[in-house]
Amino acid sequence: MRKFRRRNMKKIISIALTAILVCSLFAGCSEKAQPDAAPDTADTADAGSYPTPENPITLKFGHISPDTSDMHANAVLFKETVEEKTGGAVIVEIYPNGQLGGEETMLDSIFSGTMDMGIISANVAATTIPEFNCIVLPFYFDSFEQVGSVIANEEFYQKTAEIVEKKGVHFLGTPLMAARGILNTKHSVRTPEDLKGMKIRVNTGSILADTFDAMGVTTTQLAFGEVYTALQQNVIDGLDNGIFASNMMKFTEVAKYFTNTMHYFQLSPLFISDQAYQKLSPEQRNILRESCKEVEAILVDEANKSDAGAYEVAETELGVEVIHLTDAQFQTFRDLVQPVYDKYVPLIGEEYYDFVTSIKK
Repeated sequence: MRKFRRRNMKKIISIALTAILVCSLFAGCSEKAQPDAAPDTADTADAGSYPTPENPITLKFGHISPDTSDMHANAVLFKETVEEKTGGAVIVEIYPNGQLGGEETMLDSIFSGTMDMGIISANVAATTIPEFNCIVLPFYFDSFEQVGSVIANEEFYQKTAEIVEKKGVHFLGTPLMAARGILNTKHSVRTPEDLKGMKIRVNTGSILADTFDAMGVTTTQLAFGEVYTALQQNVIDGLDNGIFASNMMKFTEVAKYFTNTMHYFQLSPLFISDQAYQKLSPEQRNILRESCKEVEAILVDEANKSDAGAYEVAETELGVEVIHLTDAQFQTFRDLVQPVYDKYVPLIGEEYYDFVTSIKK
């Protein structure tokens, strides 16, 4: 009985091994009979779906300034350059004057992908991307030329673009700059002491409020559209703003003292949503960057001319007293804002701060 069982067991094992061998042979034949695996067509498919002149993409581009502003003129130059270089495959549709919302709303929309592109002030961008605080630090830059040396630096662009991309959107460059001063309804300002007792409207971003707090000034972040009436009704005594924008918004009709403190330079980066960016070919993405660089190339000359003309209009046509500070007077303001650096440089990151500082010329 045991011998019978052993003989049967040997037969079963033999049959099983034979079956396994046959299956493996057929499996091998089956693999060889299959055609070679199809190449990955994802790139090809994507390339086929990129915008073309016959099937263009329209990118909605928002900013908060009127269509008479430098910001709008720069947006138009960007639009025209992009459309020309892409042969009409990429159409840029500009919405000025806050039609797509305020800067905070537009930035949120770019992050969510419900808006394609927008120019956003660095101080607003810094609320989400703290590294932008670096170019909003008080008295960090001395001139338009020094600002221009930074934004034209390709390494600055690359480092900043990498930081921004990690946040989920894309940085194309900085197509606007303007020097900020202090406009008020009370009296001329030459020292921080002259600001005591005033209530000053400052732009969005904690760093600006902290800057004026360090100078002993009460601040408010009143909506920009409410500033004119607030100046008229003495709700506020003044604001930090550029001279060109102050004339354009007619603030200099009711406030007659402007001090060119240059406490910071208004820099406004251009962002594009990741959703819009991914729809473009690598070449089209590069065209967006190159088009922004063309705008950056004219900024220093544009800003100097714009301010010179605006100062002349303010003084000769609007009766504004314009105060240009001496080096010693500038220093009295600088001496008060060191606590702002102590607070924000760690938020910016020492490495990024040191890098940007090293390329200022």
